Amino acid sequence: MRPRTIPLSCAVLSVLTALSLSAAVPGSDARETGWADYKTHFKMPDYQSRKEWEVRRQELQRQILSAAGLLPMAAKAPLIRPKVVRRPEYKD
Repeated sequence: MRPRTIPLSCAVLSVLTALSLSAAVPGSDARETGWADYKTHFKMPDYQSRKEWEVRRQELQRQILSAAGLLPMAAKAPLIRPKVVRRPEYKD
């Protein structure tokens, strides 16, 4: 019975993957530097013009829609007339 051997391409690929993963991990994480609490102050950015705010608004809107899983937006369908099957009857 022959012993099992790993093909050279698989061995090289696994070594390169391990090296790339170890290089991608930073030495420190910015989230570990401080904790936000009730004493943390948020400074609202000052926008010099309406155009600056509109640009930022678009960025925020895209970020929120993306985080909610709504990008790309679905195509709008025409509204249909709902059919009323039965009306609830209430006693006064």
